[in-house]
Amino acid sequence: MRKIVYLPLDERPCNAKFPAKLLENNAEFLLVTAPREILGDKKTPAKYGAVEEFLVRETADADCLVLSVDTLLYGGIVPSRLHGETREELKKRLSLVRTLRDKNPKMTIYAFHLLMRCPQYSSDDEEPFYYGICGREIFLTGELRDRRDLSLDYDAEKLAELEKKTAPYLEDYLSRRAVNLEMDFMSVDMAGGAIDYLVLPQDDSSVYGFIAQDQRKIRAYIREKNKQNVTAIYPGCDETGMTLIARYINSVKGTPRVDIRWASAFGPSVIPLYEDRPVGETIKYQLTAAGCVLDGAADFTLYVNVPSKNMTDANASGSFRSYEVERCLPEFVENIAWRVKRGGRAAVADIAYVNGGDAELVRMLEEKGCLFRLAAYAGWNTSSNSLGTAVFQASVYTHFGNTPEHEKFLALRYYEDVGYCSRVRKQICERFLPALGLNYFDAGGKRGAAADEVAKELNAYIGALLPEVAARFEVGEAVQPWARMFETDLEIIEKE
Repeated sequence: MRKIVYLPLDERPCNAKFPAKLLENNAEFLLVTAPREILGDKKTPAKYGAVEEFLVRETADADCLVLSVDTLLYGGIVPSRLHGETREELKKRLSLVRTLRDKNPKMTIYAFHLLMRCPQYSSDDEEPFYYGICGREIFLTGELRDRRDLSLDYDAEKLAELEKKTAPYLEDYLSRRAVNLEMDFMSVDMAGGAIDYLVLPQDDSSVYGFIAQDQRKIRAYIREKNKQNVTAIYPGCDETGMTLIARYINSVKGTPRVDIRWASAFGPSVIPLYEDRPVGETIKYQLTAAGCVLDGAADFTLYVNVPSKNMTDANASGSFRSYEVERCLPEFVENIAWRVKRGGRAAVADIAYVNGGDAELVRMLEEKGCLFRLAAYAGWNTSSNSLGTAVFQASVYTHFGNTPEHEKFLALRYYEDVGYCSRVRKQICERFLPALGLNYFDAGGKRGAAADEVAKELNAYIGALLPEVAARFEVGEAVQPWARMFETDLEIIEKE
């Protein structure tokens, strides 16, 4: 049995639990994930000493290490945006990777290190306090400065106005960005050496702005150091641990060949919300990072549910031509059903919307008897989050076939992506929380009335929408891991 040691980006289920759910009871790969008690809690960072002890102990006999550099350096994704660590301390922490390599030179090391995001909205939920005051203005300052520096059209008067408002906070924000970018450069230096392969995901990226500037600097440095074959930069974040675990499994079991089918002929050119490039290009990065290869003689077909343009949120209302006229769901579903009935592997990346799955698509797939015959399904949060999850699950399915863990993970995705993200979350925020004096950012704790209502409403909604799923699985418990409504942690129970 091969041992994979995994240090996740943070303690949320998408990072800390999803890979373990699919690899539980696997006879060939043992996944050892950093225990919950040593990870952080949203803005509270993981303790470096405990992380170091875990890594030294567990990698001594490991075959592979999949490492979040942000957790190693800063204690997690949110602490990476808040920390006050010195360059000297961060360099010392990063040097642990070389120490682990020296102690176990045969171990494969895959790492991922985020480019610090710059959200387009004002909220301090995951950012420094001042982002609640002028977060939108900080983003726009970066966008206009970037356009100015690139000699593009920009509003100089508007920029001066923004800089005046952000002046009390911009130095703190940019100094942290500079430190984090320096650490990204150091990770690139290690790629192809102490680190076998490095992904630099872009969380909430945009075409212009502070993160676009950082990306160009990193790309230039990668070219200068000839690191193009051992690094990748593309939109993504919470799926990257799964992507690199898939890369190792595929390196051992064999490279999956992947074909792509689109729900809309215009699909490859769509630029998803919170991303900076056409999704057709992002998919190439995702597949390459996961150790897959595009080939018509496919081991699995990746079905990409996407509109023709203008991607919107799963909770948006109204009629949209890009979904209803310029996308052909009937053919898309018929092709999936045809493939699985012939014994083929169909993995569905449901990225028609951000922040939730497409209930219409999933209902149509149930009518065709396909839901538990898929090689993968994912439709949560951003386009790249769903793509990486689907490719990871399909890779595991390609090598190990249909297992109880696979079917349970599919059920989790239907309950969470289609049930919670697309319907129940909004419903509870609008109809249930106000009477308790609670709201989207305050769910009354991790466990409590809101969490109980999530489980109740999910079982009712999926029972009506997807009776085949509800007949086999139900939600036993829901937990709100960051005591807010954005994410949930569902315990899925198989019915006897």
